[in-house]
Amino acid sequence: MMNIDDTTSPMAHPIGPSQPPSDQTKQDPPSLPQEAASSVSADKKDLALLEEKPKQSQEEDRVDTGRERLKKHRREIAGRVWIPEIWGQEELLKDWIDCSTFDTCLVPAGISSARTALVEEARRAASASGGLHNRCLILR
Repeated sequence: MMNIDDTTSPMAHPIGPSQPPSDQTKQDPPSLPQEAASSVSADKKDLALLEEKPKQSQEEDRVDTGRERLKKHRREIAGRVWIPEIWGQEELLKDWIDCSTFDTCLVPAGISSARTALVEEARRAASASGGLHNRCLILR
């Protein structure tokens, strides 16, 4: 009795009456006519294609990470996007970048004057004592 085991391959496996059907890893070479042999080779090609599909899906899964998708997108889009030199709203950008009006409000003037006062006080104390040793500490 001949049976085709769909789980392993489309090739024919002999199954005896005392032998239950099972997954057989050993395959007998086909003794089929020329037409059947060509269909078997076509089936082998189909199996090879099916084996390649999981490999391709694994590559697609690897590409699905955010960083890989961004790299792929940059490669695909490079050269197709036109970036204009002038877009007509540069004045608004310059106004937004200029933060001098905020800087005066955020940095109090008293900080710089307090630092200056401390430096002057240290210089007066050093000159009053007349020691060269104290001057070296101030200049550091």
